[in-house]
Amino acid sequence: MRASRLARPKASEAALVFLAALGFAWAAFRPFAARFQDHLAPNLYDPLLNLSLMAWGAHQLPLGWSGFWNAPFLYPADTVMALADHNVGPALFALVVEKLGLSLTAGYNLQLLLSFPVAALGAHVLFRSGG
Repeated sequence: MRASRLARPKASEAALVFLAALGFAWAAFRPFAARFQDHLAPNLYDPLLNLSLMAWGAHQLPLGWSGFWNAPFLYPADTVMALADHNVGPALFALVVEKLGLSLTAGYNLQLLLSFPVAALGAHVLFRSGG
């Protein structure tokens, strides 16, 4: 298929898809909204690990990359952040959320909430551009 024949999604259409998915995600998270700042959703297994990695990244990234990989998790091992998901992107997001005055837990929950409309938007753009 030639590139000129591919359909490009309109910005208004993509915004509508994003807002609709955000509405559905917010409706699913509505019972959880009162505890958004201090409770992890939905359990304490993977979210707690990811929150720890995000907290380390949000703490260490402003100080530079030199100590980022040497997280104090598996002492005395070095470069333990290379053994698991490093979560650099979520750590940057958590750093911004923390600078805005929200807790790191709220940053994690906000990332979880936004993951649904962002995935819907990505699927929309993919399918729309594929014709």
